[in-house]
Parts: sequence; structure tokens; C-alpha cells
Amino acid sequence: MQQADALIEKSVGLLAEAVTERRNRLRGAEAAPDGTPAASTEDLRLTLREYRSLLDRLLGT
Repeated sequence: MQQADALIEKSVGLLAEAVTERRNRLRGAEAAPDGTPAASTEDLRLTLREYRSLLDRLLGT
């Protein structure tokens, strides 16, 4: 039981790190220093699809 618990804890931690990294990359790509968007509308759309897919999988829907 302890090994299973540790595995789940590690997996959730890795997932949280991956989501945080992706979110940080997206936030960093929102605008260049001169104010021009660094991420295209398509990049933002795909990222939102990834978030929705991840949330659907986590919630089992």
C-alpha cells in the first residue's frame, strides 16, 4: 500500500510540474517586450484544447 501511495504521489507531482511548465511557457509567450504577441492564435487555441483534454481525463469524462 505504501508503494502504491508513493507512486501516485510521484505521478501527481510530475503531472503538476508538467502543467506548470506548460502554463509558464504560454504566459511567457503572451507578448514580446515590444507588445507584439509572441504566441499565435493557433498556439493559444491548441494549448486550451490540451488543457481541456487533460481536465477531461483527470475528471474521467
